[in-house]
Amino acid sequence: MLDIEEIKAAILEASQGKRSRRTVAYTLDRLDEAAQKIQDILFNGWEPRPHPRRQLKEGGHKKLRNNIQKPAWWPEQIIHHLMVRQLKPIIMPRMAENICGTAGRKDQQLYKRKEKAKGKGALYACKKMQAWRGKYNGKKCYVLETDIKSFYDSIDIDIMMQKLRRRIRDKKFLDLCEAVLRTAGPGIPKGFYTSPWFAQLYLEDMDEFILQSKFADHYVRYMDNMFLLGRNKRQLRKARDSLEQYLQTNLGLHLNKSTQVYRFEYQAKDGRERGRPINCVGFSIHCNRVSLRKSILKRIRAKARRIARRGGLRLFDARAMMSYKGWLKHADVNGYYQRHIKPWVDLRSIRQRISKGGKQNGHEVAHTEVCSKTA
Repeated sequence: MLDIEEIKAAILEASQGKRSRRTVAYTLDRLDEAAQKIQDILFNGWEPRPHPRRQLKEGGHKKLRNNIQKPAWWPEQIIHHLMVRQLKPIIMPRMAENICGTAGRKDQQLYKRKEKAKGKGALYACKKMQAWRGKYNGKKCYVLETDIKSFYDSIDIDIMMQKLRRRIRDKKFLDLCEAVLRTAGPGIPKGFYTSPWFAQLYLEDMDEFILQSKFADHYVRYMDNMFLLGRNKRQLRKARDSLEQYLQTNLGLHLNKSTQVYRFEYQAKDGRERGRPINCVGFSIHCNRVSLRKSILKRIRAKARRIARRGGLRLFDARAMMSYKGWLKHADVNGYYQRHIKPWVDLRSIRQRISKGGKQNGHEVAHTEVCSKTA
């Protein structure tokens, strides 16, 4: 971490998406001087300071997140990126194949030695579910769907430090990790760049336990949301009980009360769909199609109508609609798009309009053709 070139790389990595800020631009203009200052801070011993806690309401499902902490750009965010750059080669090689939500495509290429690596986000988990769905070919399939209750808040820092000491021998780095972990309690800090990687390390042994026990045919985890697929419902219930006992004994965690074992959706002889689809990170996976959650579809429709009422598309809204376009592209919702979104805004022209965006009255605006239909 004290290498100057490594510090420069961490500064550039931490600046992505923030380079329009004055403090970030000032740091990048004096990159050599900034790297030297970070080196001095680390060499003399750095301790993070406490931060005010905030509430955050997520846009998708309006879930209220408490105790969110936002570290300062200088020097905390840079040091966090510098720490994660050292943690990735330690954690990534032992990460199971179907673990999603942490590692990106570049991480897979660097630390898994995969030339054609795939990003392991929500779409990766959804496609895995679709592939497994086809293997059952209409036969009985049961799903164990669960997550961990108050995951970040329930992580035991002492157990976390034991796991770190088994993998790392550098005492100064361990002291730095412990200082960051104990910045906020209970559990690990929410909002820190380091926290997802610490959480991944914390659940590493649990993944190995599930895979070696062979409770199910398939297993995928997105952060703390777990899905196990198998043909034996009794075996999945046994997996649920064993997993609860393992978490409580070894990690001090508990499964959420919403844990369920159910039969995957299938078509009965009368042509009707029985069972339940899998609600996986925003997607609803049915026996013959993939749809989106109603809350996501409603949010896209509301956004399109607001754009039509405004008569123009701001650059911020254009980027949001491009993100929504990715959701729509990978789901079978063309009918919904034709009825509720296309009459208000044409998603095909958004990319072109973003490239023509300019500044108007101090705000970035990208004009687009909207339907003459207005609310």
